[in-house]
Amino acid sequence: MSAFSECLKKAVSKANISIVRLSALSGVERSYIQKMLGDNRIPAEERTVSLLAQGLSLSSREENDMLEAYRMTKLGAEVYYQRQDIGELLRCFDERTECRQPLVVSEGNVKLELPGNINVIRQRAHVLEAVRALFSQEADREGDICIVCQPENEDMLYCLEKLGKSKESGAVRHLICLDNTGCKWDYHNPNLRYLKNILPLLYYHDNYEFFYYYDSLGAHINEHSELPYYIITSHYLCLMSYDYEEAVLTADAGMMDMYSRSFERRLKMARPMLESMDVMENYMAAYISNEKIQNGNGEVFNMEAIPCLMPFMTKEILERCIITDVISMEEAMGLLDMDQHSLEKLNQQKSMSFFFSEEGVQQFLEEGRVGTVPSSIYRPLEPEDRVWLLERLYQALEEESITGYMVRSQLLSPLYHTHIEITDRGQTLFFIQNGEGKSKCISLNEKNTSNAFYDYMEFLKTSDFVYERTKMLDCLSGLLKKCKIKT
Repeated sequence: MSAFSECLKKAVSKANISIVRLSALSGVERSYIQKMLGDNRIPAEERTVSLLAQGLSLSSREENDMLEAYRMTKLGAEVYYQRQDIGELLRCFDERTECRQPLVVSEGNVKLELPGNINVIRQRAHVLEAVRALFSQEADREGDICIVCQPENEDMLYCLEKLGKSKESGAVRHLICLDNTGCKWDYHNPNLRYLKNILPLLYYHDNYEFFYYYDSLGAHINEHSELPYYIITSHYLCLMSYDYEEAVLTADAGMMDMYSRSFERRLKMARPMLESMDVMENYMAAYISNEKIQNGNGEVFNMEAIPCLMPFMTKEILERCIITDVISMEEAMGLLDMDQHSLEKLNQQKSMSFFFSEEGVQQFLEEGRVGTVPSSIYRPLEPEDRVWLLERLYQALEEESITGYMVRSQLLSPLYHTHIEITDRGQTLFFIQNGEGKSKCISLNEKNTSNAFYDYMEFLKTSDFVYERTKMLDCLSGLLKKCKIKT
């Protein structure tokens, strides 16, 4: 029996109501209700489910549960949970997210104890306390920390976030495995979960370096590998089990050298998941990579809270805002020409769709910042330039020379400092800027994860999450009128 039919059957039984009475109270035909209870029919619209919920006098929570069961049945569990995972992931693109709280790691002053050359540690709490002590010891040192572990244990992620807030020098190099078989854990994509877990780390670490390689997670995580995870610091090597219930801590120089060389070999086969764009050369390289993605065949999705305004940017506006001590006017114009050429081609082919939010438009009018371009290279746009750019956007949307969607509610509120590009060829770029104006680019070429994002964008276009075109234009017009009155 489907999740929806089972949920409806339980609700009818709990309400102790006849089908005839439910039909009269809800306005849904009796035969239709019988078919739904017999798992022979599913409503075509959510409105029917809401009518049934009203007829059954369900609470708000119970009605939401029934709607969730309906959506899961209509979409299929795999697609339903995949879209849930993407929605949760989008909410993680927020540097204001508070640091995780530990589950078993104590806040006491943990000291490393190494009575012999090797110390065996048992129980998860003790293992994670040792990890925190290792990281605490390395906070003031210049050496790098090398880590091999999957980003799935909350306490380990907590330790990494604490390290990021305290370590002032030296890099943290973290190697993880992404699945390449399309496997699902209880209908969830493990790669999406890993990406969600590492995002907060990027905000806490200036020198965090993520690398990934592909393998079958079933083969990668197997019971025959006793201590597959490890951490290498300047003074210690810590080997850990998958469940963090056992660990071996050693300062043996031979073992540390062996694992260091093993880490470097694995690193050569891995790909960097992100690159810093604090340096202008790195930003331009990432920008060129993005331009190549846009110039390929197939549809491109652009998502950020602030609307796509680069097609309307002019040389005159650039001259007023570019900080020439950081980037020359020639370089800035080169980037602008490249971006506008790509966007013009995509718009002509009707192969680009961009999503933005009402809150993002308001933020742009207040702050004068365009997407995730590093704030270190330009001053906030003048108020009149902000209005002028939005007027050009309104005109293009009205004429349908570009394809844009305004998203309702707070769905894109975490994307104030994030720009996402997705193609149908398994390529996804995330441009992230933290509160200090530092930028990073996450590049993912993993097909299953990119396909999940692509499906979510296709779903958004026809969902209730976006305004109808007339409503979108009315909303933009209203915001422009308010801004003109203020200025």
